[in-house]
This record gives sequence, structure tokens and C-alpha cells, in this order.
Amino acid sequence: MAEPLTIETRRISDVTRLTKYGDIQSVKRVEFMVGHHGPFYLEFTAAEFIPEKVKAAQEAIASTIRGL
Repeated sequence: MAEPLTIETRRISDVTRLTKYGDIQSVKRVEFMVGHHGPFYLEFTAAEFIPEKVKAAQEAIASTIRGL
């Protein structure tokens, strides 16, 4: 039987990125796996870093992987 493609958050890091206007922005980078696929990365500003939003974004990627 195949392993279920569950989401496993591996690491949450504080990083910086450049905006399209050249400004530096602090974000949280979430690294996760979907089963044995990945790692995948998502970045969230402080205002966006809400558990429900993070999980929904992870699930959107996991749903695509499961469909393949």
C-alpha cells in the first residue's frame, strides 16, 4: 500500500527578500514535504503568518501533488 501523502512542516525560518520596488522585507519561510516529495517553500509576511493561512497554502500544493 502506498504511503499517504501527508504534509510535514520541516522548518520555519526568518528570512529577508526584495520586493518588486527594491525594498527589503522580512518574511517567515515555511519548508515542508508532501509525503516524500519536496521540499516545498512558502513565504509569509508577519500579517499573513496565521496558522489557517499557512495550512491552506500548504494544502493547495499538497492537493496538486496528490492529483499527479
